[in-house]
Amino acid sequence: MPRRFLFIVLFFAALGHSFNTEDHLRILASSRWQDQRAKVALVLSGGAARGLAHVGVLKSWQEKKLPLDLIVGTSVGAIVGALYASGMDGAEIDRIIAGLNWNELIEFRVTPARILNLNSIISSEKMGDWMFSHMGDKKFSDLKIPFLCVACDIRTGEKIVFRDGDLIPAVRASSCIPGIFEPVEYRHRVLVDGGVVDNVPTDLALAEGADMIVASWTGGSRWLSDSRSIIAVLTQVISVSGTVLSRRQLEKADVVIEPDLRDVSPLDLDKFAQTSEAGYDATVKKAGEIEKMFLQKTLEKIKAAPDK
Repeated sequence: MPRRFLFIVLFFAALGHSFNTEDHLRILASSRWQDQRAKVALVLSGGAARGLAHVGVLKSWQEKKLPLDLIVGTSVGAIVGALYASGMDGAEIDRIIAGLNWNELIEFRVTPARILNLNSIISSEKMGDWMFSHMGDKKFSDLKIPFLCVACDIRTGEKIVFRDGDLIPAVRASSCIPGIFEPVEYRHRVLVDGGVVDNVPTDLALAEGADMIVASWTGGSRWLSDSRSIIAVLTQVISVSGTVLSRRQLEKADVVIEPDLRDVSPLDLDKFAQTSEAGYDATVKKAGEIEKMFLQKTLEKIKAAPDK
C-alpha cells in the first residue's frame, strides 16, 4: 500500500539507512505524496535592512531543494517572501537587490516648511513602483507558493492578515515602518508595518495548517546603534519591542534560522552582500536539521492518519 511503503522509506531514513536524505526529500516532493507528507511553512520576520538576510535564506533553501508549501512574512519579510512566492528564484532576488540604488528608491520628504505637518519622513511611492516593476499587478491567487503577510491598523491596533486580493498594496502596508514610511490606506483601513503587532507570525502558519514551521529570525538585539537620528531611534524602538513580542512566537517554530547579524543594524542597507551571505550560511548550517525534522513530522503525520 502507498502509505505503508512511504512509512517504511521514512523509517529507514530515520535510522540513517544507506538511502540519503536528498533521496527521501525528492520522493516526498513528488505530487504522489503531496497529501501524505508534512506541510512546511517558512516564516520571515521583520528587521529592516537586517531582514534582507531572508534573501540568502531563500537562495540556500532553493539550492538544498527543501520542501516549501507556505510563506508567511511581515515587514521586509513580506517583501522578500512576496518576490519569491511570485516565482523569482533566490539568486535572482539577490541580484536585483544587490543592484538597487537605495538613494534613488527612498525619497525623503523633510523640508522646513512641511516638517510640522509630516506623517512620515520617507515616501513609499517609489518603493511601490519598484515592487510593481518586479511583481506586476499580481493577486495572491496568482502566486506560485501560497503567501500571507501581516500589517497593523493604526486606528484600531488590530493585526490585519492579507491572504487574498491585490498583492502590492498588502506588501506595502506590511512594510511601512510607522513614522518613517507613510501609512497605506487600503480596504478602508490605515495600515503600517506588521512588525508592530507580530514580527514573526508563526501563529498564522499554524492556523493555515502547517505541520512544520521554520522561522527566519532577523530581529534580535545584538546590535546597539550610537546614532540619535530620528530614523535610527524609531527603527531601534520598533526592533526592541518586536524582539520582546517575538519570543513566544519563536517558541512555536520547529526550527529557527538566526543569521549572524551582530555587525548589521536595521539601517545598514549598504551591507546587503554581508547580510544576504549571513542568511545563506545560517540556512546551510540548519539544512540537516530541517531535513530530519521534515522526515520526522511526515512520519508523525502518517502514523496519525487513518489507514487506507
